Amino acid sequence: MTHKGEELVGLHAEDYQCGSGTKHELAILKLESKGFTGMGRHDRAPLPFHLPFDWNGTDPDDRNWMFQLHAWRMLDLYLHLMLKEGRESASFKHRIAVVADWICDNVLGKFGTFTWYDMSTGIRASKLALLARTVPALDFDLSSIPGFDRMLAEHFSHLMNPKELNLGNHGLFQMQGLKSLASAFSDHSESGEAEKYAVLNMTKIIKMQMGEHGVHTEHSPDYHFFACRRISLILDWQVQETKFARQLIFKSEDVKPWLVDVTDRIVPIGDGSQGIVRSAQLPSLKKWQHQAETDYLGAILDGDGVVRSRPDLPVEKSSFLFLSASYHSNAHKHHDCLSFVWQEGGAEILIDPGKYGYCYNKLGI
Repeated sequence: MTHKGEELVGLHAEDYQCGSGTKHELAILKLESKGFTGMGRHDRAPLPFHLPFDWNGTDPDDRNWMFQLHAWRMLDLYLHLMLKEGRESASFKHRIAVVADWICDNVLGKFGTFTWYDMSTGIRASKLALLARTVPALDFDLSSIPGFDRMLAEHFSHLMNPKELNLGNHGLFQMQGLKSLASAFSDHSESGEAEKYAVLNMTKIIKMQMGEHGVHTEHSPDYHFFACRRISLILDWQVQETKFARQLIFKSEDVKPWLVDVTDRIVPIGDGSQGIVRSAQLPSLKKWQHQAETDYLGAILDGDGVVRSRPDLPVEKSSFLFLSASYHSNAHKHHDCLSFVWQEGGAEILIDPGKYGYCYNKLGI
């Protein structure tokens, strides 16, 4: 299939599920000299990334690393640089070589456990769409890559299969990838149905992801910030007709200050990191429905509860209590219902462990 695409002007890598970042030249040099680690994986040593690469046998027990590998995270830097500087032949040749090697191992060869993992397939589909929009400016036909058309058809097939659809936040990545793919390969036989399927299920997933009052339902304040950013991007760029979802996103902004403690750290309930969010950049606490008594404010967040001191009190005189008291699913939720975080004067008295590894027994618990 020959795709007639667009020039590079107006394309942004972030719109195609590429991680953001700066100093791409230095990062690429590190990748090429030391190896691939994955986004946020400072806990492991870089793995030398030379082609041909063993895509399915390097470290199958590290799920996050395998996901990032099959999501082609190592290409993010090259895609950012290419869009920044235009026709950059070395970057282009490397991207094509990586794609061809992945196809050889996972499409023409024997695919592995993580080849069609839900979220990585969606992210990879977005990058295929971005490649389709950039290669015409570089006078290259993607179909000249052995197995490319078969690989493209399999992406459409997997992403349009209801049995493969993840109804959690991973589904957002799947449907964004499918929508991107349908738009970039508009002459593909599956394109029309793929776009309808993507929009329908984006709407369905967004409604399931957000509680009645705009709080994300996967039991983690960190994932509230993460998923709402993803949903906002999808709504701004790809889905213009979902009025109800936009209303939920407006509400989701108002609850954010209640998910941050008095030291500007995201509350580590559930599976998430304790990132810093400047409270001055968030809406006022008082925009969310609450009760006030002397120096304290209290609110219910679609099932969770918060009692804290007024934001104008100095940290050394502050109090903060966050109670996790809801259940929607196992997604990103710890198995300790009614867990809570308690701080006095900015010091942690009782804490929740935050991010952790998933270890389920044969009963699924």
